[in-house]
Amino acid sequence: MPKAVKIVDHSGRARQKDYDTVVKEVIKVARDLFEVRLLTADAFPSALLENEWVAAVWADACQHEGVKYCITPDLHKMLTCRGTHLRSELKIKGHKTVTMYYNLKAEQAREAVIRQHIYWHPAIGNLINEYIFGDQNSLRATIALASTCIEFCLKEWAEGHFDDTTFTVSENSVIFASHLADLDRFERLTMRHNLYRKLAAKLLTNVRYYAGLGDITDLAPTAGRMSDKVFENMVKAYEKRETTESESDVPDKSSDIEG
Repeated sequence: MPKAVKIVDHSGRARQKDYDTVVKEVIKVARDLFEVRLLTADAFPSALLENEWVAAVWADACQHEGVKYCITPDLHKMLTCRGTHLRSELKIKGHKTVTMYYNLKAEQAREAVIRQHIYWHPAIGNLINEYIFGDQNSLRATIALASTCIEFCLKEWAEGHFDDTTFTVSENSVIFASHLADLDRFERLTMRHNLYRKLAAKLLTNVRYYAGLGDITDLAPTAGRMSDKVFENMVKAYEKRETTESESDVPDKSSDIEG
């Protein structure tokens, strides 16, 4: 099997434009497939998992383009770098979203984390609409990543002014894992009202709407940081509202999980 060889050689990092037209298309498909895995499976994969993903997406991309190429170390690095790129881009959009939804201004101190209406704050839906799209079954990782980014961006305002800091893997992979765990408990502890599925359905409906796609007819959990009481209080609030409001089966554009 031939290697994907650069047609433009230079001493710097390999770029997509260094390859011929066919290989460029393979790179583009592989890159998109790799980002889908970052967004829907694990935003902070281990090196071992990255290697597995690179092999799988490169094989799928070659098959998609009807060619066979061995991946090179340069191309391997080009794909794994997508994680850093994706998280950086998400953080930029997260800063804009957090500033708007929390009305943050200079000299205005805010709490780093706001727990009210957990996981259906409009900022989460907005960030997903802006940057992320996944199917309903994989939205748990997507919601966890958006929540991690929003929590991080809020911390940048913790001292009453904006402090631009680096969105590091070491710090935020732990927060991401905790959100996955809390979402797992969210689904279990609110199961009698099916709140998680309603939330996922509404978010998916919204992102499909903004993407112009129309309507649609397991990660091992680590220890979460929210107490069961938080979820219990949320269920009580939901039940109280349920007695005065009728639910709608079709989510609208609003960020709340009920119609």
